[in-house]
Amino acid sequence: MRRLLAVAAAVALGCALVPALAAPASAAQGRLELISVSGKPTVITNPARKCYPLTMVPMLVRNQTNSVVLLFETSNCKASAVRARERLQAVAPDGSVQATFYAQSVYVVQ
Repeated sequence: MRRLLAVAAAVALGCALVPALAAPASAAQGRLELISVSGKPTVITNPARKCYPLTMVPMLVRNQTNSVVLLFETSNCKASAVRARERLQAVAPDGSVQATFYAQSVYVVQ
């Protein structure tokens, strides 16, 4: 009986810890690397679905997540109706690297 209680307690503890360790459902799984001209990367692990302003331009964006990442010319990931070019491009979720000279922010879609 003691052994059964110990197993049940271990299972209950394990079930309680799983949600705390898992990434949020709205987060992409993997790593998003924002690499400055100096070569120093800023790594975001399991990035949330939101806008990330870029600190330096030009920059490399390496997408090693399971989500598409969009690049924007504005710092708030908003495309202007006046300038169709402001939503620059998408970076595929397969380890693709995109050099950007104009992007001011990136948006994680998933």
